[in-house]
Amino acid sequence: MRLSLLAFALFTGFATANEKPAPPPEAKPDAAKEKPDKPPEPVTRDGSVTIDGKKIDYQVVTSKLVLEKDDGAARASVFHVSYLKKNAGDLSKRPVLFAFNGGPGSSAVWLHLGTLGPKRVDLPGDGTTAPVPPARLVPNEFSILDVADLVFVDPVSTGYSRIEKDGKPDEFHGVEGDVESLSDFIRRWITDNQRWSSP
Repeated sequence: MRLSLLAFALFTGFATANEKPAPPPEAKPDAAKEKPDKPPEPVTRDGSVTIDGKKIDYQVVTSKLVLEKDDGAARASVFHVSYLKKNAGDLSKRPVLFAFNGGPGSSAVWLHLGTLGPKRVDLPGDGTTAPVPPARLVPNEFSILDVADLVFVDPVSTGYSRIEKDGKPDEFHGVEGDVESLSDFIRRWITDNQRWSSP
């Protein structure tokens, strides 16, 4: 056994010694000068739900929005799911509700699939026991999509939202960081979606 190991070591050492040295790696540009990775394209689907006896047709959009520093470097990517009522009329009169749990540690999924969204997890009637797997989604007749468009936001470090290479955890993890990053997200969302006049 020892002889086999010695022969293997000598063979691999000999092979390595006869190989040409690898060329030096190309110098990478300074990270601050690199452009942030482009987030994936939004995914859009159509759906409908009956609320208070009325059918509500909607568009659902899942997307990531990149929060940036003043120099354009990516600080964080924020995952969100938007439900927008179709044929809603004058959008300056249609409210937008931003729903999120506190981060880090708790994504928007409980508000999304437990209370406000057009679909919800089918829970036992008394609300004291967990559903038997596999969990099922059912239409949520108690959703508020009939009166407001809904945007469910995962705060940074929850759900699918992540700190990017030019961000630091202490910029987001705390009351001030949460307020600043979510304010930045809301400002960007209403700008991108042309909803500044919406309540």
